[in-house]
Amino acid sequence: MATNSYTDLSMRKASPSKGVFRTALDRMIEARERQARAYVRNNLALYGRDIDEMSRSAPHDPASPRR
Repeated sequence: MATNSYTDLSMRKASPSKGVFRTALDRMIEARERQARAYVRNNLALYGRDIDEMSRSAPHDPASPRR
């Protein structure tokens, strides 16, 4: 017996995983993070410090995610 329900995957409408505004927001956040990292890196360089050296020497939680 044929049914007209939407449980069959071929009958469902394909929708994008993210909306346009969410994609734009994610890209803006990524750009601001890059800007902030560059700002910190440049200001630390003025004082002869290296951000990679500081991140290696600072105590951190090994279970935390790394970026």
